[in-house]
Amino acid sequence: MYISNFKVMIDKLEEKIKLEEKIEYGYFLALKKIDSSYIIDCEYELLGKIPDKGNRAKIHIEKEESYKFLEWCSRTNHIPMIIHTHPYYKSGQCVSFSYQDHNFNQSLVKLGNKIGVENIIFIVTNCITYQMCYYEKSFIYEEEGEIKNVKERGFYY
Repeated sequence: MYISNFKVMIDKLEEKIKLEEKIEYGYFLALKKIDSSYIIDCEYELLGKIPDKGNRAKIHIEKEESYKFLEWCSRTNHIPMIIHTHPYYKSGQCVSFSYQDHNFNQSLVKLGNKIGVENIIFIVTNCITYQMCYYEKSFIYEEEGEIKNVKERGFYY
């Protein structure tokens, strides 16, 4: 899957991390298929909050907000993608979904299935490495690696 303007999104997230690395940043993205590739056709920023002393900021997404996004994607024939950062990973580590992330992903997939969304993509990144989960009906494809490769060639799926 090649997303022609994915590099722009990663560059945007990288700039945010440079400003404040203790905050998680994220977006709801709507992908549209054009010929044999995809574009990010619409984006909605998910805001992290500055953490309390000693804690990391987390993005909190209301269920109603998720529902509206999935419903809109279903109505407009877009593939929903949710991308967020874990910027505090060290350079030698591959970023990965947290336990809370996995729970959120499963919850959103169930919600999507109820309203007819068959494909959902989740990505976590520190703008160096990434982990991606692509849900297509009952099939789950997972991939991880260096983000620079994705910006050049797209995802393997």
